[in-house]
Amino acid sequence: YRDPSCFLSWPNSPRPRLLQGRGVGGADKRILDLLYNDPALRQSETVIVASGDGIYSSAVDQLNGLGIETIVASYPGSLSAKLKSACSSSIELPEPPSIEMGWIA
Repeated sequence: YRDPSCFLSWPNSPRPRLLQGRGVGGADKRILDLLYNDPALRQSETVIVASGDGIYSSAVDQLNGLGIETIVASYPGSLSAKLKSACSSSIELPEPPSIEMGWIA
């Protein structure tokens, strides 16, 4: 369950980007490439990363160094300590609804 529509209700928020990648870590590599190299991000006042994965901490720290506010949105218990210390602020998202699955034989 990863629904970016929760960010659309924020005032003046741009549309979130859906990035896909191939192979192991492909999506992470695409997001990191965007965080490090996208010129549009360098002109932003605020960047929101919807992940608690510590792999993004260096890129988030770099954006902060450029004077860009970085907000990390993650589920309870999923925000790495390294990413939390790198970002300007963090938001705890509500738990996604649980989905019960059953098997029919």
